[in-house]
Amino acid sequence: MKETISDTAYYYNELYHKEYFESGKIKAESFLVDTIGSVTWKEYYESGKIKCITTVIDSNKCSSWKEFYESGALSLESKIGCGSVPYKTYYENGQKEYEGQIRNGLLNLEGNWKKWYSNGTLAHDFSYDDATLPDGTWKWWDENGKLIKEYKYDHGISKSKSDFIKNNIYAP
Repeated sequence: MKETISDTAYYYNELYHKEYFESGKIKAESFLVDTIGSVTWKEYYESGKIKCITTVIDSNKCSSWKEFYESGALSLESKIGCGSVPYKTYYENGQKEYEGQIRNGLLNLEGNWKKWYSNGTLAHDFSYDDATLPDGTWKWWDENGKLIKEYKYDHGISKSKSDFIKNNIYAP
């Protein structure tokens, strides 16, 4: 098991902490201001590029959260512990992958969600109720934008006789 090399310093009301890869390059760092409860945490790839940034905005633990591909492209952005908030992920080419709402920083999915193919074509449109159960009409498209499947839910209960569409008519 690899040992983590770390360094911590406390200066007045501020705490600095750093962790290093075995190569000596910085792996992670945090900065805490005790008086206001503000914390910034950054993680790095061994190449030195930023991997993740989390900032606790206040002592209520509401945080911003961003993750990056090693290329530097944004891969995820959301908030943690702030109630119901937007959640977005991206392909490395910058195209949006998922967009929806999560609750309380966990993957408690709610409301309308969308997923796209890496070419930008909508792949899936779906919704959850407040209890994170499937709700409403869920739709799937192929990479050319043709609707290929549709399913209806009412608070987690399937209301569809069939989930495949043929010539825009439900198949038996």
